[in-house]
Amino acid sequence: MSCLLRLLRFFRPARFGRYQVGELLGAGAMGEVHRAWDREQRRWVALKTLPARASSEQRERFEREATLGRRVRHQNAVRVLERGMAADGTPFYTMDLVQGCTLRDLVEREGPQSPERVCDWLIQLSAALAAVHGAGLVHRDVKPENVLITRSEGIERVTLVDFGLVHELATPVEARGELDTVVGTPLYLSPEAITAPDRVGPQSDLYGLGALAYFLLTGAPVFPGSELLDVCCQHLYSEPRPLALGRRSSCAAALERVVLECLAKAPDARPPGATALAARLERCRAEPSTSNELERFALAA
Repeated sequence: MSCLLRLLRFFRPARFGRYQVGELLGAGAMGEVHRAWDREQRRWVALKTLPARASSEQRERFEREATLGRRVRHQNAVRVLERGMAADGTPFYTMDLVQGCTLRDLVEREGPQSPERVCDWLIQLSAALAAVHGAGLVHRDVKPENVLITRSEGIERVTLVDFGLVHELATPVEARGELDTVVGTPLYLSPEAITAPDRVGPQSDLYGLGALAYFLLTGAPVFPGSELLDVCCQHLYSEPRPLALGRRSSCAAALERVVLECLAKAPDARPPGATALAARLERCRAEPSTSNELERFALAA
């Protein structure tokens, strides 16, 4: 099968409309992403296509991803630019090309990140989620693999990507299709995404953000496990292990409280929204990190 996929990629058209297709950047069950040159705008973009043998359900989801993704406009969320169809009938859409590594890759390379650095990233991601929710959407797949980090002139920016599981809050339950089944990545699923997928809303994205933050701060998932049932049961019934950040600084102690609040089992026990969460994180960042506190942490370590 892998040889066949390579052959299919080889015979894919070199052009999709005005786009000259370049190197393959990534591939998964829901499509391939290539670097592509926009001959009209004279710039590089990311171009996503469906698998060669996509099912009708995959095609419908792909179209929804492209259509709904265009409604989100924020500097920390990938921007969907244009939809189109190749000469051979392959649907595609283009996005801004974000050249960075994922937060998962960063943690695997560098280990757990500092509370101050994580706080900055979470503020940016909260603002991106506020834009997603403001557009009447839920991302449903907030995880380290879906966040890219870039650096320019000493400034770090994180970008939320992959709207493959996005859904529209206004869509009636009976028209939502796969929302009667569990979707998302098990390590970052909210409890309600497991027990009542049709009721998943913005608070589920905040739970995913809390689980992402836990991973960034500790280098491990909030609820580890290799079996789907085991991980889901932990999301439903187990309490997160303490992060033990409080010894480091006031910022770290405040951040730990916010992260654990995001991981509350009940949606209404989490922050009331992404905008409120961003404001709370801003206050964490403003907490003093005195030299005495850092000295006590160094001695205790």
